[in-house]
Amino acid sequence: MPHMSETGILMMGVLLLAGFTLYSILAVLPCWIIATRRNVAGGWWNWLIPLRNFYVAYRLGNGSLKKAFLIIAFFAIGVGAVFFYEYSQVVVVVGSVSFLISSALGCYVLYCWLKQISILAGVHPQFLPVVMFIIPLLLALVGSSLVSLEIVPMRYIKFAENIISLFAWVVFMTVALRTPREDLEQTDFVFGKE
Repeated sequence: MPHMSETGILMMGVLLLAGFTLYSILAVLPCWIIATRRNVAGGWWNWLIPLRNFYVAYRLGNGSLKKAFLIIAFFAIGVGAVFFYEYSQVVVVVGSVSFLISSALGCYVLYCWLKQISILAGVHPQFLPVVMFIIPLLLALVGSSLVSLEIVPMRYIKFAENIISLFAWVVFMTVALRTPREDLEQTDFVFGKE
């Protein structure tokens, strides 16, 4: 493996940061469009700063910070249990249960967030949860079953996952662009209290 100079390492870091920034902006772009059309977007800089834009989009859908903290806490307990699995079988059980609780709570929070975004966008409350969460989840379960049974190679499943993700984002963007322009009465919608 060739040695990379300090300038090359710096450029690689800049490119990674630029790529993550672009990805984060594209990921929350439909949320920004919905918030702008509903006149609850806040400052434009909130939607450009990486990680901050994810937080603003999460709060746009009335995402609970307590539930987000619980997801992170249970996930951290599960990761910590992986490092101490050799000491006791109880640690393995606690880690597995923590991962399951984190996953279940994460699915619930995502479903509720998508439901709130659907309401904010003016479409049926179940439209975005079904298109962006339930259908991709079911297709992922079917795809993993087909791979485990060695019916379909993994590369086809990865290609299908990319197509499904692109389709979900295009649907989300279409819903965002079709959001009617109306002011919401609640002016502190994004940064309101829980």
